[in-house]
Amino acid sequence: MKKIGSRTGIITAAALLGVGFLGPVSPAQAEDRPPTIEELQGDCDGTAYLPDGHTTGNTMALDACTFEEESSNTFLDWKAVGETVTNCTSDRGVIDQALTGSESWSSGGSIGGTASAVKSFFTGGLSGEYNWSHTVTESNASTIHIEPGRKATLTAGAEIHEKKGRIRVNYSSQLAGHYIWYINDVTISTPTGYTERGQDNKDCSETLLNGR
Repeated sequence: MKKIGSRTGIITAAALLGVGFLGPVSPAQAEDRPPTIEELQGDCDGTAYLPDGHTTGNTMALDACTFEEESSNTFLDWKAVGETVTNCTSDRGVIDQALTGSESWSSGGSIGGTASAVKSFFTGGLSGEYNWSHTVTESNASTIHIEPGRKATLTAGAEIHEKKGRIRVNYSSQLAGHYIWYINDVTISTPTGYTERGQDNKDCSETLLNGR
């Protein structure tokens, strides 16, 4: 049975996000300071073995990287698709125009609000049909009806499953005095596959979903 220490180390995104090294560090160097987030990520997702990868120097002693959920949420993420049609001049009547467009949503993750592509986010974090490369695309081809004084665009929405928590990184030998380290402020999200289509139709004085 592998020994688990009573002390743990906590890495916060505010303190260490983006701090890394261009090459691997030795176990002796790792003993002198806490690991960075990039180094823990490198251990968890396997990039530590790449020529330019980051590593704690303790990769061979890695037991597991486990996402620990603290909260979850499911919501529809809407995006504008295709062009915007405006009817904001006094010399035009009703506009009926056929439009088409599409958008995609992909699985992803972040630490402290900064995007990150760590595959280990999805180890035990989301159910089996989702993975770190999961992508959903929705198309909308409709005729849009625009009264004078209005503007509009087509929209598409995808249901997103989001979880927030932390990643627990377990080692069988101590790393800078600890067997367990945590990467905090982690968010993982993935499209579930459910999508909807719609239209964003507003007064010319208002702003559409696409910012126009």
